[in-house]
Amino acid sequence: MELKPDAEGVPYPGLAAATLGVLAAEGLAARSVITAFQAPMLVEAIGLGQPAGRTIWLLAPRTQRETGLAGAIAAARAQGIGGIGLHASLCDADSMASLRDAGLSAGAWAVNGEAETRRILALRPDAFTTDDPVLALRLLHAA
Repeated sequence: MELKPDAEGVPYPGLAAATLGVLAAEGLAARSVITAFQAPMLVEAIGLGQPAGRTIWLLAPRTQRETGLAGAIAAARAQGIGGIGLHASLCDADSMASLRDAGLSAGAWAVNGEAETRRILALRPDAFTTDDPVLALRLLHAA
């Protein structure tokens, strides 16, 4: 479940609490992963009881360029976030290994098209997002 801010990038007050409440009420909390592009939104969710291991910081390419992957890893670890998802175009074996070596789950987002989906699946991400889950599942089960 992705926590999104408003159009100005400001988190909606109470969104994390409301989201976790709905997931719990529907019996989905134990198997839900919370994602966000803004690390503080994940920190809020963790503070409200979301297991850190079920949080993923979706790292925007600009953020990755500005902080470097090592900086993002350090920030995630310092804030108790359980994983980082990289834009598919920035995922490679080295970046995935760096995330895992740091004790974080390694993921990808914006995984679209057959060639890119095959490439990302070959990296064995812990999680990824796609606009074409039917294709992704077909390729995953064919592997």
